[in-house]
Amino acid sequence: MSGWLTTRHIGVDTFANILIQQKPAAIPWMSRLLHEHEIKAVLELGTGSGAMTLLFGLHCPDKVVTADNKNILSLQTSALFRKLGITEFVIDIYENNNMRYLIDYISSKCACFENIHILVFCDNGNKHKDFELSRPYLKPGSLIVVDDCPEEFKPDTVDATGLKRLYKDELLADCRWSAWKITDNLNNEEDEKT
Repeated sequence: MSGWLTTRHIGVDTFANILIQQKPAAIPWMSRLLHEHEIKAVLELGTGSGAMTLLFGLHCPDKVVTADNKNILSLQTSALFRKLGITEFVIDIYENNNMRYLIDYISSKCACFENIHILVFCDNGNKHKDFELSRPYLKPGSLIVVDDCPEEFKPDTVDATGLKRLYKDELLADCRWSAWKITDNLNNEEDEKT
């Protein structure tokens, strides 16, 4: 990752001069996930400072949606979002079938791809609920990555039907993440080949 994008100042990590609210290993690990799994679009649940959102935007320009129930972004961050075509929603994802709306919205941005692999990054208030709400609407090959494991999300409590846990024994522990690949369509719609 380019030095101007990722810097470290006296124990504070930044990405594009925006505070990273993740562990230092987060940027290279997420870059690896996006590339290895041919992710075409990202739905981020919980925008925070927007640093991870910018990383997603660099990897998937015009195909990133971030949703949070409040907007605390700086003017600089919002301007960078616009340049990268990142769509912001200030929305309660738990109301009115909003999760399905968000996944349908991001999927429509990828209509030109035969196999749409979306990454859902759960860093919102209720990670188990975010995981379970997004899971049925994702197609095989898509990923769900959950932050704050094991404090706020217990990977061992997940019903793994139709899922494959990724990198269980690797350095994702450095990020406190749990990553899952959708292997089976839980909505019983016609599965795509992956």
